[in-house]
Amino acid sequence: MTQQEQIWQDVMELANRPGTFTHGLGLHVTGIGDGWAEGELTAGDGMLNPLGIVHGGVYAAMMDHVAGTAACSRGMPSVFSLRLSLFSSWHHGLLPDRKSHLHHNHEL
Repeated sequence: MTQQEQIWQDVMELANRPGTFTHGLGLHVTGIGDGWAEGELTAGDGMLNPLGIVHGGVYAAMMDHVAGTAACSRGMPSVFSLRLSLFSSWHHGLLPDRKSHLHHNHEL
């Protein structure tokens, strides 16, 4: 394992550490590399809104965490703007997320 790969592994372990908000949601970062990260979360009944679809806050928390991990892959501060536009709904099951291609102006 290279030194950079060890850093990515360390960041992923921090992102998945028990006792955190995202760990409580069941959100796990499943991969990380140069400017990208990916994660997954299994949405259960407690994450649904009154219409029976996954609450937008679950998506926002997931995107914030995975995008922040992607930013950390390059040692950047994980402060960014999050805009959420939902075009389809999710009812139950695995929600995958991948943030990649960090731009020079730090946009995801």
